[in-house]
Amino acid sequence: MDGYSKKNLVKAWVHVSEDIIKSNNQQLDIFWDSVLDAFHDFCQQDGEQVERSVSSLKNHWSNMNRDCKVYGTCLKNIMQGPISGMQQGNFDDAAKMIYEARGKGKWLYEETYEVLSCHQCWKILQDQHPNTLAPNVRMKQTSNSSP
Repeated sequence: MDGYSKKNLVKAWVHVSEDIIKSNNQQLDIFWDSVLDAFHDFCQQDGEQVERSVSSLKNHWSNMNRDCKVYGTCLKNIMQGPISGMQQGNFDDAAKMIYEARGKGKWLYEETYEVLSCHQCWKILQDQHPNTLAPNVRMKQTSNSSP
């Protein structure tokens, strides 16, 4: 899935998740049908002719969501206990290094994470399901003292 499609999938998920009228009263299959429709609408607005199935979107969403949660945990840990002298602008780079060092491969979802991290519906999902992160991603706080 290319960058535009990733971003459009996230925008569609947020759009449907934040629908005030339907809110949490949506059945899962109806929710994903709505995400599919919104995804195709966002792709059309960008001039893309992309055809995806609900199954394909769910698979891509699952991967992106999991990886964004892992990256978010890495970033949160950096921000809670930054290395002495580290500039705030370097937090993202440090989080990417930790993410990649955990065997997750190259960090591919920067724009996706930027969109998700701004929306309360995704933050609530993270808070409701903290155990969906792999145990090896939760990092212990270390002291910043020199050896």
